[in-house]
Amino acid sequence: MVNGTRYLSASDRVKEQEEVVFDYQLQVKQLIEEMELGLDKSIADFEAMITSNRITSYEFRQQATQDTYWAGASVAFVLLYFILHMRSLILATYCVLLILFSFAVTQILYVEVFKIDYFATMHNLVIFIVIGISADNVFVIYDAWK
Repeated sequence: MVNGTRYLSASDRVKEQEEVVFDYQLQVKQLIEEMELGLDKSIADFEAMITSNRITSYEFRQQATQDTYWAGASVAFVLLYFILHMRSLILATYCVLLILFSFAVTQILYVEVFKIDYFATMHNLVIFIVIGISADNVFVIYDAWK
């Protein structure tokens, strides 16, 4: 019996059981976090942890999603800085679009040419490296052209 629901065995409606257990784990995790916030400062070394592959995977996805938002903010910042440096909205937008289109080309090569179909959320975070290198290249080329 899980959460008041009777199951014939551990293999009966497995997905349903997993969801019930995962929801319970999230509730326990939230309760532990709330307890840690309310702890007296004299026992500040106390750290409660919940260990679960699903919770770890969930936390990883949450963090990767937040990092992806930061990647979007980085693209916006680079676009703004390009506009200020080049004094041209069209040229700056074109440069940022070239950087972003490089991801599509890379994905096509990755999947179609090299036949690698594994793509994790962490792969999205490569944008920080690509923007840094590409922005530097754009500045060098623009200053040489100017």
